[in-house]
Amino acid sequence: MKAKIEELKKKFEGEIEKIKSSEKLEELRLAFLGKKGEISALMADFKNVANEQKRELGALINNFKDKVENSISAKKQELSELEDKIKMASDKKIDFTLPAQTGTGSLHPRTLILKEVEDVFVSMGFTVEDGFEVETEYDNFDAVNVPANHPARDMQDTFWLDNGQLLKTHTSAAQN
Repeated sequence: MKAKIEELKKKFEGEIEKIKSSEKLEELRLAFLGKKGEISALMADFKNVANEQKRELGALINNFKDKVENSISAKKQELSELEDKIKMASDKKIDFTLPAQTGTGSLHPRTLILKEVEDVFVSMGFTVEDGFEVETEYDNFDAVNVPANHPARDMQDTFWLDNGQLLKTHTSAAQN
């Protein structure tokens, strides 16, 4: 049994040196540590060993199993680092010191819809007028004949500014 363990150690050491990929490493792990692997076969043969030798052979099998597990995890780490290096070498290099290449951007979806609606109205003969957002009281109310006691002039219906102007409350103010 000792000879078989030594033979398996040499076989394992020879095979792990040849491993160059994670897939092959997994195959090797299953060959030695899997349910039908070499170490499981040793454990199955262990019940046939004489009681005087069980302590010594049990220790040898456990040491071999620990060595296989440690070697496989070390090789897995080594392969992972190697794969990372290969990936880093093959990836596109970015020079962060170059000026940024920015796109021209695009319009907000609401703005696009607004432009489509405006196009529909323009096709029907309407014109699109843009005016100021801040108006005087005269332009907003007096010039379009809104009486002084009209509810639109109330504080709760109009946003009055500290300088006496107000935010435009209707589109008629742009017609002046």
